[in-house]
Amino acid sequence: MDFLGSREAGDSPWFLTYWTYAPHTPLEPADRFAARHPDTPQGRYLALVEHADTLVGRVVDRLDEQGLADNTLVIVASDNGGTAREYPSNLPFTGSKAQFTEGGVRTPMLMRWRGHIPAGTVVEGVVSNKDYADTLVQLAGGKFAAGQAVDIVAAAHGKPVPDRPLFWESANYFLNSWSMLAEGGNWRLTKIFNGDYLLFDLSNPYTERLVDSREHSALVGKMRSAYQQWRIELRQVEVQLASSGGTKMLVGNDFQRSPGSEGWSFAVAVTPQQMAGEEDVVAEQEGFWSLRRSGGMLRLSLLDMTVQAAAPPLGVCTEITVSNYMTRSSSAPSFRRGLLELFYNGESVAATSTKDPKMPVDGHSRPTYLGQNAKGGQAFTGELGVPVILNERLVNRESANPDLQNGVESVAGRLCP
Repeated sequence: MDFLGSREAGDSPWFLTYWTYAPHTPLEPADRFAARHPDTPQGRYLALVEHADTLVGRVVDRLDEQGLADNTLVIVASDNGGTAREYPSNLPFTGSKAQFTEGGVRTPMLMRWRGHIPAGTVVEGVVSNKDYADTLVQLAGGKFAAGQAVDIVAAAHGKPVPDRPLFWESANYFLNSWSMLAEGGNWRLTKIFNGDYLLFDLSNPYTERLVDSREHSALVGKMRSAYQQWRIELRQVEVQLASSGGTKMLVGNDFQRSPGSEGWSFAVAVTPQQMAGEEDVVAEQEGFWSLRRSGGMLRLSLLDMTVQAAAPPLGVCTEITVSNYMTRSSSAPSFRRGLLELFYNGESVAATSTKDPKMPVDGHSRPTYLGQNAKGGQAFTGELGVPVILNERLVNRESANPDLQNGVESVAGRLCP
């Protein structure tokens, strides 16, 4: 409220995100709302809904009081469906929070922009929370991003929402849950972790019907292929190959380019020659990881983990893949682990693990140096290809998930000429 009270109609663009944290567990509504509802789980849930509605109303009232309503877009939305434990809030759809079914991901969205969006407007098309950022940037004077983002204000003015597929995923190298909403929104294919495929007919926008996926094998195959193509394109980290004073380095996309959270892989083609010194560097990101050759061995160090293997043969192109997974889950300590593996031409040559991995805190913006260290020394003798960085851990063929296509062979065989 203090922030809104300090705004004036002529201010430069500003953005405020406000999370009421209601309705949510623990179900502890304020007394004045609890008094109007039964003292039951459902009653407490409904009291929290009323509380959230009142808080949103205070925001809208303050905008009116400050004379900001004509120049402020208000979006009220939820990040997921309800748990459906205390109250069947997701009906008529099945599923709940953390599930990729309509009950878990289809949520209402309300917009208010006095003088710009007519009251009572209903948009029938499917929009995504990914569309918020592009719309807001454009309203603030920025450029609309290329791609399939939807201008949600234009949609409220009657511009048709384009048909496009939407994807959801919650995955690591051993568990995988994903879903796809087909173009047009009439079909949803969901795979809950490593279970069966669930196919939903959504041709009636206000109901869903679970159908036998085996009777629609062609459709399931098409949607599965579309999901795989989407994730393969998304997992490759876009970086820039830069040069400064003859030093080659990778920059950009700092948090995905750097290892240290969940899955990460680095792959490069290497054709080594006889070393000029005692040690040379294939790649290094200071404070994070390094790949060095010395004494006939290739040594990989990543934070507090280290492995080594016999150095690749001289004069021959070898595809080297570094694969890493790290997590420190406070809510599920049993999942806490660090894994590091080194592959040559798709075959594992060294691996290690730890139950208590060291997690990086800062320094993600440091460049990834290629063929030398951060100071320009220990130059690699030989040829290096252009590296590929993926934001997931690649695994051996036997452990690969067919849906994820996360086997190391998905990059092996494509790097050497």
